Amino acid sequence: MDIIYSDIKTINGFACDVVISGLQKFVRRADIPRALACANELALSNGELFEYMWSRLMVISVEDIGLGDPMASVRTYDKYQQHIGSNNDADAQKALYYEAIIDLCGCNKERGSCILAQLIRTIFQSSNAQANVEQLYARLIDGDAEQAALTAYAIANKGSQYYQGIWECLLNFAKCKLAFEPNAAILVETLNRMRSENYKDSGIHPMYFTHAIRYLCCLKNGTGLCLKEHSMTEGEACPPAKLEFPSYVFDKHTLWGQEHGRDELHFLRNCATVIPEVNVDGNDWTHRLIALIEGGLYA
Repeated sequence: MDIIYSDIKTINGFACDVVISGLQKFVRRADIPRALACANELALSNGELFEYMWSRLMVISVEDIGLGDPMASVRTYDKYQQHIGSNNDADAQKALYYEAIIDLCGCNKERGSCILAQLIRTIFQSSNAQANVEQLYARLIDGDAEQAALTAYAIANKGSQYYQGIWECLLNFAKCKLAFEPNAAILVETLNRMRSENYKDSGIHPMYFTHAIRYLCCLKNGTGLCLKEHSMTEGEACPPAKLEFPSYVFDKHTLWGQEHGRDELHFLRNCATVIPEVNVDGNDWTHRLIALIEGGLYA
């Protein structure tokens, strides 16, 4: 794994890869002062890092909030669109990312979409399954998130010309089978835009369609999605002089972590903690993923 920005220092002299890792870890643990401090470091350093910060916040809304608060992705994306339209008004831009980060810190959290995306990639490598959108639609009707995600991954691997068909299938299902829940189509469309705008390469990036699939299957199955009023509505950044980075920040996503052998198992066991954590669908994906890694079968 390449570590981007590891050779750059932030405005107050912090290693940029550590600040980026810290931002995500602190949001996961609902540590508003340190999350805001990391965001300030990136926002004030240069324009590229400022944009990358927003990219990470959108990833966090899917990877770490997940179905703990499904509409967090929509709210974060909306804040980013306001940021784009702010005409470089520094005060307005700061208010927007403060609101986004405090919102994400206050959400219920769960990492099921990210874990399932990793799991299906490994399962696919060993099964080499074939699939089409008709099969994907049938899996959605069955409400089987894991099989639907695996089917979608198999379709995506057929080539880029098939990839958009996955999103068209998901949106069609949301509109036709889940018309009682208008947020379903909104979330699917937002995730597709977020993915296409964040990643300009030809990669699959399965976490996004996996997240959409899990949400649609929860609605189809009548699974209660836990939405709560946020207890966190405001906060201030800690001063740069007091910004410290605990050990869990230095994982495989930092240069230091890689140089010291911190791998996926270390990350899952020590650095992926989310607070407050909820279990939406009772899945066992984390335990299965760890077993695959320990067995040397992780792709």
